[in-house]
Amino acid sequence: MLTTKPLRAALWAALLSASPSLFAADVANGSKMAQALFDYLVAPRTDIGADTVAQERWLAPDLRSELGQTVELVTKARQLPEMDGPDPAVPDNTLFLSSWDLPTKCEVSREDGADHKVVLMLCRWGPKTDYPGASRRYSVRLKREGNAYLVTDILAHPSKYASQETLLTRELRNLRAEARDWLTRRYKQNSSESHDRRR
Repeated sequence: MLTTKPLRAALWAALLSASPSLFAADVANGSKMAQALFDYLVAPRTDIGADTVAQERWLAPDLRSELGQTVELVTKARQLPEMDGPDPAVPDNTLFLSSWDLPTKCEVSREDGADHKVVLMLCRWGPKTDYPGASRRYSVRLKREGNAYLVTDILAHPSKYASQETLLTRELRNLRAEARDWLTRRYKQNSSESHDRRR
């Protein structure tokens, strides 16, 4: 049965807010965990940066904390009146997949490790994307937390349209640094203006 994009988004929301037992079998397996996360990341109208239910289901505590701090700092910086460009952008699915145009489909290609597991994902872009025919590999790093594997980091390997690898946690740190720079400059500007008014 075919579904419209809004309906698919609604189905995702309903599944994520439903009983955890619906995903219990999947989260206990590293490959299925990575596949479920990537299915979510390429689904229309989903946003890992704002969806705390999805974060708790798939991301390890340290990564959730880094993501939350980054969202908070960047959102605060983007409220500055002089912030009129696209960067720093609030983290979302595009950051997790290191691509402005999301792939059409992703699938598991290999799984390695035991308690500290690495799942290799292969993502492909279809004809109606900005990168038709392109593919890119991702190494999804997971760690067992209780009975589940949770994502600790994602490494995007170089590809035809991306010459350098990107590491999710490093990109989050860079965004926080950029946001702090904007906020520091604004603080110094306000302090200078306040000093000038007192003179």
